[in-house]
Amino acid sequence: MQKDGICFKVNYAYRSYEEQEKIIEETAKVMGMEETMKTAAPAGFSEHHTGLALDVSGAIREDGTHITENEDAYKWLADNCYKYGFMIKNLKGKEHITGFKYEPWHYRYVGVELATTLYQKNLTLEEYFH
Repeated sequence: MQKDGICFKVNYAYRSYEEQEKIIEETAKVMGMEETMKTAAPAGFSEHHTGLALDVSGAIREDGTHITENEDAYKWLADNCYKYGFMIKNLKGKEHITGFKYEPWHYRYVGVELATTLYQKNLTLEEYFH
């Protein structure tokens, strides 16, 4: 990643029930509840409660300038995350399967073997287990 000039930061990892409720409440004020629920699981159902999910973005310096734009970080992660046991949880074009919008920032740890299989076959976790 470093040799490719890519940096990213983890925005969220583990989240408590209360934190998830607050995120939903605050996002719904801006986007409305229906839109919010397309990208946020209800409190008690978030993968962030498990500690196996994380959200990332391109890294930003203390002065607010970008080290890596989000799109660069997302592209690198999409092409390489499986090598480290992670998968993009909600794939583009698979919204009807996952029930969530495509989220290039949301990753789930599943282990290298499963992540590699999912990546090679372009499968969601839901497709794999069904």
